[in-house]
Amino acid sequence: RIDPSMVDHNGNTALHVWLMGEAKDDIDASVIKLFKSHPSVNMFATNNNGETPCHVAAAFKRNTAFFELFQLKEFDSKACDSYGNGYLHKSVRNTELLTHFVTKNCADINLQNKEGETALMQAVGNESSFSILMKSPHLDPNMKDKHGNTVLYK
Repeated sequence: RIDPSMVDHNGNTALHVWLMGEAKDDIDASVIKLFKSHPSVNMFATNNNGETPCHVAAAFKRNTAFFELFQLKEFDSKACDSYGNGYLHKSVRNTELLTHFVTKNCADINLQNKEGETALMQAVGNESSFSILMKSPHLDPNMKDKHGNTVLYK
């Protein structure tokens, strides 16, 4: 018998591991529905790095899976991993998801991780992501990290 709520040595559930691989969008939606139908599965379990499956989906550009999870009532838009990285930090290389966050204003654009870095600071060097984040009317480009650096000094 298979228990989809089991975790590996990194604290990853089967859902975390699934999202770290490659799959087609239509398969992602079906797999998420399958996980949701199993009563023992915590769709927002954290691994040893404090990452939920949503963090993994954002980082691995599994947008269909992310949006399936985003629609669940248990979704926490303020969830951060052990390093203080939120969904925007995890999405810095995922322009489709960044665009969603900025246009829908559904994530704290100025959230700082434990190093004091914002998603904008992490996007330096990625012109597309940087440009998307700069369009947010709520962005404070003068924020400083824990070393006193602004985005201009990154």
